[in-house]
Amino acid sequence: MKNQRQINQLLANASFVQWVKSPTPQRDLYWSNWLKQHPDQAKAFHTARTIILGIKLKSVNQQPINSEEKDALLEKILVASPSLKVTPSTQTRTRKAISSYLRVAAILCVAIGAGLIIHLNTPSTAKVELPVVSTVTKENPKGQRIKFQLPDGSIVWLNADSRLDFPEQFSAQVRMVHLRGEAFFEVKHDEARPFDVVINDKSVRVLGTSFNVRSFPDDDHTLAVSLVSGKVSVRRDADQEHTLSPGEQVVYHRHEAIVQVFDPEEVIAWKKGILRFRDSSLSQVKAILERWYGINVTVVGSPSRRWRINGEFANQSAERVLERLAFAENFTFSIEGKQVTITF
Repeated sequence: MKNQRQINQLLANASFVQWVKSPTPQRDLYWSNWLKQHPDQAKAFHTARTIILGIKLKSVNQQPINSEEKDALLEKILVASPSLKVTPSTQTRTRKAISSYLRVAAILCVAIGAGLIIHLNTPSTAKVELPVVSTVTKENPKGQRIKFQLPDGSIVWLNADSRLDFPEQFSAQVRMVHLRGEAFFEVKHDEARPFDVVINDKSVRVLGTSFNVRSFPDDDHTLAVSLVSGKVSVRRDADQEHTLSPGEQVVYHRHEAIVQVFDPEEVIAWKKGILRFRDSSLSQVKAILERWYGINVTVVGSPSRRWRINGEFANQSAERVLERLAFAENFTFSIEGKQVTITF
């Protein structure tokens, strides 16, 4: 059953279990955003949360359940689960493991899958609700770039077609933000509170440093983290972590990660208002122009050769940039409001 599988996955997620057991504003923000992104898993989400809350194994009078009551509860679960074969040896082994949160969670999942309704310390009429977290969202449309300050004093430059979500106040344990698109961070040093940037299934952790993070859907790579100063750790999962030194960047191409040196002036030119092309194809030039100027570009016909555009434009208008490109690549163009047509 799909819902059962989703419940099992959440119960096996250490981060989820930690949040339910010890919620913080940062964890609340992360899992609130996760739930918004996975509305189809809402039922499994709340069920898994209820299970973990119930694993405290408290009786109605809030006194800890003794060993006899635990055994009785276990018997009810096993009896209600025909898929479980019960023998004296397996009963003994299971009872020894019942103090483990995940073991009990797994047993409770089976019980729920078999239709057993268990009332521990959560009344059946209680509603499981996420804590309310005040979240600030900074989002730029195409053609707009902004600079702003985070609650801890860190500075962010947010590129066009990008979004950053962060709590109104950071917690005492960690400073976590969620990014879509591209941003440059100057993080205020705080030894006690790491700074985490979450991008899809990856995260960047620092204490105090300056770095650029880029992840646009139309890029050839899915994520590039470039370190200008300090030190950062980029993690995709528990088995894949890269620590960077100044002048290094890690670029993720789907499931592959490459660590390499980079030119800081090229990577962070955008925050100074400088538009750069480096061996850019026609499709890349189109996407860059649309994002930079907030325009729609339509291409009619095909170029006579493959584009490998290189150039730098400091605070130039779209028309000026198109004039230079048209001269070099032999095309004409027209501009009507936000609509640009390139014709070969």
